Amino acid sequence: MRGRLLGQPLKNGKLQFSVVQSYDFQKNDAYATGSQSFEGALGFTRNFSSTTGMWVLGWGGLTVLGAIDSLPVGVTEVPEEEEAPEGGQGVSEGPRFYDYGPGSNFGVTASFSRNQRPFARIFYEGRHLYSLDGVRANHFLQRGRLDIMLPLRGALGLGVTGEYFDRRTFFQDPDRTRARYHYPQLRSYFTWRLS
Repeated sequence: MRGRLLGQPLKNGKLQFSVVQSYDFQKNDAYATGSQSFEGALGFTRNFSSTTGMWVLGWGGLTVLGAIDSLPVGVTEVPEEEEAPEGGQGVSEGPRFYDYGPGSNFGVTASFSRNQRPFARIFYEGRHLYSLDGVRANHFLQRGRLDIMLPLRGALGLGVTGEYFDRRTFFQDPDRTRARYHYPQLRSYFTWRLS
């Protein structure tokens, strides 16, 4: 979820600069993360012809506080809890299977349309999170996505989405341990144009 804090057109309205506040949560087989951040975003549109155009948006900013699932060095999966915790609500006991701290993020997205109907979208996002507690670690997350949408008949269309999630963790333990997880997915779906 993003909220624009301020915005300003530049170059006679050809560019749009915005400062936004973001709340984000993502969960997939490579990582689960949530964060609050402030970003600067710059976007523009361009028409190639009277029927074909595109818009592009790029952003980058600072993560005030983020959290990510993380296993301690040498642990490969979260063990099941055998008994209820005794410390009461809100009190953490035993090992922690997440990291938290500040970081940064950046990304770019572009959408291509014909007759005001999108036919392709490209998305890339990178996130960095530095762990403040426990074994120090740098988590670098990447997400890429490509959407292709083809009209079939009238308002009906067909879409295909390819998405790739990648996570690399660089621990600052004596052995300088590294971990990597990645997860690709492919989906197809029907689209319906409302106007």
